[in-house]
Amino acid sequence: MAEEKKKRGKREHLKDFYKDVSGKYVYGGAMYTCNLPDAERKRNLMRMWLCGGGSLVALIVGGCIPAAGMTEGFFVLPFYLGTIISVITVCWALWELCDGGEPMREYIYEASVVKIPKRCEFGMVLGGLCLVGLVVHLLLSGLKNAELWATVFFVAIQVVVVLSMFFIKKMLKDMQWTKK
Repeated sequence: MAEEKKKRGKREHLKDFYKDVSGKYVYGGAMYTCNLPDAERKRNLMRMWLCGGGSLVALIVGGCIPAAGMTEGFFVLPFYLGTIISVITVCWALWELCDGGEPMREYIYEASVVKIPKRCEFGMVLGGLCLVGLVVHLLLSGLKNAELWATVFFVAIQVVVVLSMFFIKKMLKDMQWTKK
């Protein structure tokens, strides 16, 4: 019979800490190192932050403009909010990745490097669904009180966000990690 995989608890990583002779807690768990040179690793992290932070700012700006479907759009608004939440979680994981240091502790690796690709995929899917919802809204309702420039700008923002999530996922995949 296949061995059941135990789900790690929220505080499971605390078992990797122990007290040394002076009474200080020391981490004794697995560590991960990036195989890229330090300068290239930092450059990739900066690019990922530019994509993630830029996407978050663009989404906030996109919510402030009078685009079609943003006030009465059942087809647009839920996916737009999901995209914002996804980008926030990607930025949170990028924060943990940058704060993790080099070498990185295993629980930080699992909270950032392992989870970022799925969160980026989620953001890409929701951003795409937001665009599809906008098209459906435009076909059913037209522009109504929305401005054409705002709708075009909103589409551009969504495309940039989807591409940014794709590039974050790709850059993170290019960074190879070794367990020590």
